[in-house]
Formats: sequence, structure tokens, C-alpha cells
Amino acid sequence: MDRVFCCPRTGRAWSGPPRPSGRSSPRCLQVTQSQHALVASSITNAFKKKRNEHVTALDDASLTIRRGEVVGLLGPNGSGKSTLVRVISTLVEPDAGTVSVIGIDALKDVRAVQRTMNRVSVEASFFKEPSATENLL
Repeated sequence: MDRVFCCPRTGRAWSGPPRPSGRSSPRCLQVTQSQHALVASSITNAFKKKRNEHVTALDDASLTIRRGEVVGLLGPNGSGKSTLVRVISTLVEPDAGTVSVIGIDALKDVRAVQRTMNRVSVEASFFKEPSATENLL
């Protein structure tokens, strides 16, 4: 696997030698370049809908997307599409399972994953920790 560096400020990635001056800046993220853009394995997520009523939105869901693929999630209302996207984009932490985005563990390095993606949704959902300005950048 090649070494790939990702700038946390801009989200831009490059392969080859680190920058600047042949060494990586402490602010640069080193990620491994894999053939998969996304690997989500055995994702389970449940939530409380009403008093004492629990709904399982995702039950052992898995999804692998290779680099360069275009994927659409289709299904009826309540099938877990939005919940899966929220888990992948780190807006919701799954009850069980693993998520890897371009080789970064989304559960261990939330900020690095947030820097690598954009998400557009019908409803307004933002990353919780950054300020309003950081959410827009």
C-alpha cells in the first residue's frame, strides 16, 4: 500500500513523500491508500422511539464501496438508509460494528473522517463538536 497524506485543514490528499521538506507536518494525517473508500461491517443501531418502544434501525448491516464507485441507497421508509449514512458520516455512533473511510477508523478518529467527506441531506444535521463556522468549512 502507498502512503497517502491528508491535510486536516483542506482535506486534500496526496501520495508520495510527505510535505513540506520531505517530512510530514504534525498536522498532516497519514492514511493508507486502500482499494476501498468505505468498509462498514456488522453495523447495528437501535434507538428509543417512544416510551419503552425500541426500534432497530440497522441490524448487522454491512457495506463495502470501492474507490471510484458511485452507490445509491434505495429502500422503503424506515429501512435504515439515513441511519446508515449518519453512522458512516460520524453523526451517530453505532451500537456495534466497524466503519472505515479511506482506511481511517471512523469510530476512533472521528475528526479525520469528518475532514474527508461532505454530506448533504434533506434535514439540517451538523457535526456536534465544531463551531458553526467550522461546520461550513
